[in-house]
Amino acid sequence: MNENSRKGIVVRNLNIVMMIIASLLSVYLLFSNYQTTRIYRLSEQITTKYIDCQKDAADMQAASDYLTNKVREFSINGNISCIDDFFNEIESTRRRDNAIADLERYFSGTRANESLQNALAASNKLLEQEYHSIVLSIEGRGYDIKDFPEVLQNISLSEEEKALSNEEKILLSQDLVFNESYLKQKQDIYANINNSIDELISVTKNEQIENSSEMLGQLHKQNITIVVLLIIVFFLVVFTNRLILSPLHQAVLNIRSQKKIPIKGSEEMRFLALTYNEMYDEKEKQASELTYEATHDSLTGLYNRKIFESMKEIIDDQQAALILVDVDKFKTINDTYGHAVGDKVLTEVANHLRASFRSIDYVCRIGGDEFAIIMIHAGPELKELISEKMENLNHSLNHPRRSDDIPPVSLSIGIAFTDQNISFDQIYKNADRALYKVKEKGRCGYGFYE
Repeated sequence: MNENSRKGIVVRNLNIVMMIIASLLSVYLLFSNYQTTRIYRLSEQITTKYIDCQKDAADMQAASDYLTNKVREFSINGNISCIDDFFNEIESTRRRDNAIADLERYFSGTRANESLQNALAASNKLLEQEYHSIVLSIEGRGYDIKDFPEVLQNISLSEEEKALSNEEKILLSQDLVFNESYLKQKQDIYANINNSIDELISVTKNEQIENSSEMLGQLHKQNITIVVLLIIVFFLVVFTNRLILSPLHQAVLNIRSQKKIPIKGSEEMRFLALTYNEMYDEKEKQASELTYEATHDSLTGLYNRKIFESMKEIIDDQQAALILVDVDKFKTINDTYGHAVGDKVLTEVANHLRASFRSIDYVCRIGGDEFAIIMIHAGPELKELISEKMENLNHSLNHPRRSDDIPPVSLSIGIAFTDQNISFDQIYKNADRALYKVKEKGRCGYGFYE
């Protein structure tokens, strides 16, 4: 056997070995691609599960708020359709129960499910108070209780409540769904829903991190295989890298950095990116909405009573002015023009207050027609400036533009300045005394606590 023959055999054998190696590596690459697809499907399931469960948590809150709005509306205007809507949500739509059922399917036995269960329990407990309010409103308006659902017929009023006049019953029914106890129970519901969402985010994030680590390890193995097969399967490498590997790698890095995934690559990667980005946007939106709703009044957009109460510790340590504002004869406005106009009046007052104070001041709505302003870094030396603001406020509200479609209104205002020797609660009482004196003098004015 000559030298060329031996070389030919060597080359042929080498080709056979290379073909066998290439075939094995190709099989391995196919298997590796299968593993990557499996991991992607798992990631897709995790993402879809999170979106569904977050929607369930949002539905729970929306249903609770819907019930609150309907019972409050009925206590105010006595519209029977509100009761129909109220019980339709409880018995037919059942968003709260459906949310629990969905979450049980995905997160049974977890803290996310437990928190949502607590939210449902708190909501159901609140129903008892809402039923009581509805019955008082029914009695106060002279409706026949037999025309309403049986659960309401089983609610018994105390002898003390039965002895109230119709108007007093209506007022008591309104107080039951607007008082601090009711609001605190609502806050407990929101807190449990927030805890559920936080737990969903935590669980999903951990699953995504674990899944991403597995995916990244799989990608490293694929890269080694691709290097070995670079010459043999060049076009396959280009195809895989452009449509799968590069987008997957970028997705892993973006997920770890909690950023959006670029919409590129294969159809699967685009779907994954779209799904993940939708989850990301929904999370940001929910967080923003929950934060805003928890700190702002829904009608006027001003800070709510929760923010006002939270300012106590801050105010105790610095000089400030506390201003309490009541809309004069607001009940008469509601009775004369209707609640829609009453809401417009409150919104107009809120807009004037917002425009009259600095951006660093806290303008809050703390009750129905009650407002409070905390002027930061303001002492008695600003009395003249504050007086000018108060006079301008009453003048503007007493002379509304015709296009505003609201009646003239006036404000009674009490003002007190902080003192390191007394608490915020005492400052509040001082401002309230000043407000009371203004009302004694005929309203439509302001007064400083001396």
